[in-house]
Amino acid sequence: MEKQPIHIEELLPRYCEGKTTQEENERIRVWMEESEENKKNSQTNTFTLSGN
Repeated sequence: MEKQPIHIEELLPRYCEGKTTQEENERIRVWMEESEENKKNSQTNTFTLSGN
């Protein structure tokens, strides 16, 4: 059975909690580097999820 792709929106909360794999971390890093908007979105999610 093939794994379903996981979307960045699903990875970000786990990434903020330190619960992503190396492969997932790389996917997030590449996604963040694709655009300034992605980078801002990741920072906003990190800030929101951390409770700050």
